[in-house]
Amino acid sequence: MWRVAPPAEPEPRVSEPETLHLPHSPLPMRANLAERELETIAMWAELSQSEKNMSHSADAPHYTSLDAPFYPDKHVSYKAVIHRILKDFSQRSHDMMGWTAQHIPISLGHFHQLERKVTQSDQELSAPALRKKCREQLAKDQAQKAALLSRLGLQTPPNDKSLATSSFSYQAEVYRQLADLIEADVLKRQKAPVYWCTEHQISLSHAEVVHQEVETPLLFVGFPLISDPVHIDIALRGRDVELATWTTQPWTLLANQGLGLHPDAEYVALRYERKVYLVSKACYPELIERCRWKKGSVELLHTFPGRALQGLVARHPLLHQQAPILSSPRVDATTGTGCVPLAPGHDFNAYQITRDHNIEPRSIVDAQGRFTQFAGRLAGQKAVESTQRLQKRLQHLDSLLSPFKLTTKQLSPHSPYSQQPLLIRALPHWFLDLDKDALRKQTIATLRDIEIAPATYKRAIEQELRQRPDWCFTRQKTWGIPFPAFYCKRCRHPLLDPEHIRTLAQERVTKEGTDFWHDEETESLLPPHEGILSCMRCGHSSFRKEKQVLSVNFEAALAPLILQEDHPLPLSLSLESNARGHAWLQHTLLLTVQLQKTFPFSKFIAHASADIAKASTSSNAQTTQELPKEPETFIAQYGSDILRLWVASHDACKSFTLTQKHLHNVNQNYRRLRVTLQFLLGNLQDFQPQKDLQALSSLNQEDVYMLDALAALTEEIGQHYQTHETHKALQALLRYCSRELRAGYFERHKERLYTAPNEDRKTIQTVLYAHLHVLLRVMAPILCFTAEEYWQHLPHTKEQTKSVHLATFPTRKELGMDGTHRAQWSAIRHLLKTIRWAKTRHRKSSPKIDFHTQTLQLYATTDDAPAPLSEDLCALLASLAGVHSVTFQQDKEPPAQAYQSRDSLFAIEVKTC
Repeated sequence: MWRVAPPAEPEPRVSEPETLHLPHSPLPMRANLAERELETIAMWAELSQSEKNMSHSADAPHYTSLDAPFYPDKHVSYKAVIHRILKDFSQRSHDMMGWTAQHIPISLGHFHQLERKVTQSDQELSAPALRKKCREQLAKDQAQKAALLSRLGLQTPPNDKSLATSSFSYQAEVYRQLADLIEADVLKRQKAPVYWCTEHQISLSHAEVVHQEVETPLLFVGFPLISDPVHIDIALRGRDVELATWTTQPWTLLANQGLGLHPDAEYVALRYERKVYLVSKACYPELIERCRWKKGSVELLHTFPGRALQGLVARHPLLHQQAPILSSPRVDATTGTGCVPLAPGHDFNAYQITRDHNIEPRSIVDAQGRFTQFAGRLAGQKAVESTQRLQKRLQHLDSLLSPFKLTTKQLSPHSPYSQQPLLIRALPHWFLDLDKDALRKQTIATLRDIEIAPATYKRAIEQELRQRPDWCFTRQKTWGIPFPAFYCKRCRHPLLDPEHIRTLAQERVTKEGTDFWHDEETESLLPPHEGILSCMRCGHSSFRKEKQVLSVNFEAALAPLILQEDHPLPLSLSLESNARGHAWLQHTLLLTVQLQKTFPFSKFIAHASADIAKASTSSNAQTTQELPKEPETFIAQYGSDILRLWVASHDACKSFTLTQKHLHNVNQNYRRLRVTLQFLLGNLQDFQPQKDLQALSSLNQEDVYMLDALAALTEEIGQHYQTHETHKALQALLRYCSRELRAGYFERHKERLYTAPNEDRKTIQTVLYAHLHVLLRVMAPILCFTAEEYWQHLPHTKEQTKSVHLATFPTRKELGMDGTHRAQWSAIRHLLKTIRWAKTRHRKSSPKIDFHTQTLQLYATTDDAPAPLSEDLCALLASLAGVHSVTFQQDKEPPAQAYQSRDSLFAIEVKTC
């Protein structure tokens, strides 16, 4: 019988906290950003202005950015959000790095979409009533948009105090600048073609227009010659000779005022069936193919230069009128047929050709895009819908050379506001003469002094400036700044008095805006005069006031000049979307060069727009998930920091893509960063920097290496912020947290951190505290809410600022890593990079290898290699590289199986211990 032993005495239990120091963070791992960000915004609102400026010294350099005034409509698109966030990255980072960074928010008050919105409900409003309603609607939209943009965490959010182009003071300054332009004699009024939006019934400048590829009808039309072409070839006497022309806008044939050929190009006379067709030599093979002529039935009769037809006259196949033949080097003799119908009222190139021959442009469509009485039977019909009727009529008259439904693809102008195709109409407008006093050449020369990214954008702007016509800067609208001109009622000669405009600005506009222009009669607005004010051309004494207003682009482009008293030119930066940037950059350049002979910005960045997927199938499910269609929905669901992180994840000059895959990756990156912050903060709960911070001399080599690596990271990220490459700054941050911290330092020293004696633990806590303090500041420009949240729970010192956004950007000197050992640690980092590269190469041939059982043998391959590494440094490299050991060979040749990268001074052999 076995005796049962009495139960053993239980060993005394030691309280776990006495031997084990597990991390404990006061913040949850689940961010819940959508709610917690609102608390942060409320905290920021309580900071006084003096606290916000406390980090700036009186002599701090200024960094001022100004962009195209934004539309204050209540709808906010992803494109607008991207634009705002990118500017905030720049402002926050430069502010932390010692500049007095300031972004000047300007809202665009007179945008034409607002007038269209108001008139949709009541089209019979008088001018004063319409302007009053626009002003009321503007105030509502501004408040709604400011509230949403503030939710993004912007350092300078738009608000009611933002400078608006509709403010009285801004309008007065516009009049003063306009008076200077009038005195410079660079403004002119003429009837010329302009882009016209039939949807919004407004003209657009060239720089505003976007081009999209569309499929258009292609017509080849014969214009019979009235003049006898016998001087070209005697064989043509008595023949039925026609000029073969081509067009992709058939309706413009009804506005034809001539035919254009290139004077130096070669043309040929082709006989087909009973007719002879004159066509460019370079184009006749395409004509034969497109018109489906039998090649054996085509006979080449004669070759002659285009100038041989100059002065001859053709008959219009549809209208009872003649078409003079004009030669111009502007005609492209290598496209179509080399002979184009000229409709100067509806084509810019045709206008330039006919202007040289004093032909007045004629427009045959109205504001809605319908034919006027000049189109005869088609009057009232939409011009773009007339193609089929015109083709049938031409075919009936035996003038249509091409078959029905022949089409081609080409770039077509579209409105960026209505997204609809644009027409071209000739209307009386005011223009800025780009060739007066060589303004165009001076602007192009000035453009070369501005740093523009991307470089291709600069070349595109320069090309556009070379080719664009004069700038049309007035619009047929009521809501806007009136153009202060008068016209003689008899001869329509304009009356412009710059001194009177300055007086209006000082005495009327500054105090009451520009409504008086619509409220008062013309007689009370005329310049002061003795006796009877009469027209300088005809002597008539009756005038009418101008009804057109200045374009919103003209108002916006004057912003740098209007603000220059407080912000001298050139300003530091302008950042704009690549779509809006064309108009903004060209127009600001033209006005600044003309009025100040300088450039408005030192640097201009054109960022890409957003490509938002409608839906994307999740990789973990078969269901299709809808992405947030609006930024408001995105923020409510994920929080602003996720949106900011998505923006920072892209190269701003290339593209912004949002799909479920992209969103998943952004969320994963945020979680990884938060895990890093949680580990750092959780292990500092018993750390008091005032008394526990250890001196640099008491740290071991790996601790010092980590501080030097952190200093190198701040330098790298700082450089990326200064060059506005936020995506590279984010990549460096993510790479460091993953490789150096989570998979490196954290993993190697958990035992030391959790169980080491108190003094040794404080040593590693010193390194962790430095990392958390630095990482929060370098990520603050991007993750402004998350950085602030952790900053508020960071163990504080007396010098701690109330907000992370009041702190300065970390420096190497602050970390104590600016001493003589800087070069040594730099060499170690470079060598470690080579070792990691060799490990990656070796793992490809041995996927299951355990590097903790391997020794790395280093061989010096050049005389520039450093002296033999000490045992301590070899041990450090082994620890950092995650291998058993590292040895060094100075005088031996590396074996064939050793790895060596191009930029390395060492070859590396992997050996089993």
